[in-house]
Amino acid sequence: MKEYKDIELDLYILNRSLLSAEKIREIEDMISSDEEIRNKVIELEEFYNIFNTLEKKCGKKVIKLETLHQDDIENDRYMLAAQHEENKLNYYEHVRTYVSAEKLTVSRLLQNKFSGEYVLYITNEDSPAANSLAYIPGINKSYIADKNGRVKIKEKFIGSQNVIIKLPEAVFIIKELSGQSLTNNDLALNIKFSGDDVEFQLVPNKVQWFFSAYIIYSEDYSKYEYCKITNNRFRISNKQRKNITIVVFQ
Repeated sequence: MKEYKDIELDLYILNRSLLSAEKIREIEDMISSDEEIRNKVIELEEFYNIFNTLEKKCGKKVIKLETLHQDDIENDRYMLAAQHEENKLNYYEHVRTYVSAEKLTVSRLLQNKFSGEYVLYITNEDSPAANSLAYIPGINKSYIADKNGRVKIKEKFIGSQNVIIKLPEAVFIIKELSGQSLTNNDLALNIKFSGDDVEFQLVPNKVQWFFSAYIIYSEDYSKYEYCKITNNRFRISNKQRKNITIVVFQ
């Protein structure tokens, strides 16, 4: 099989006019003869379709991360968490790094070789990308990052070449739910009770629509609920009323 560069597959999908006719033929030959290349092109096509849709809705809040070539990074090993735990539970190896130089965003994927669990660390402009949303095309799932910009992935990871990061529009930290109004980033959140349900209404200072919210119920972000926002309104029926974080996305 002839060698290729990742950027050539991106251009093949996004703008083939930037490739020579010979290179286009080479890529098409590889697609028809190599299942791995064929699957990679399918994944990239799905990725760009999703990214383009989100970018139209959310603009600068959506960041596309691409794989940093393995030759450019060290195969690091990390020891994480408290010393009193068994070392093997905290032993992670570097798997892949995703970057967006334009948006100054970096994400490093690590794996615990003993438990099989993956951890994705996301930084934006040199700070943890707390409460960001990471969509991974390879497993077709989204994950909410905790206050340290960390995402835990228990599913089998099949090696996505790209990750989409979505930054939140607003974050509301609520010590105790009551009929109240909160503000964050020029966005108001009105709260009222309706029987056992809690109703939320988002009130922006300009015409603006929001599409999803995540309700975080635990400090380590292991317990959360996804809510679809309709006409800037959503509701929950969870009985927990204290120490809740609400993350809002366009």
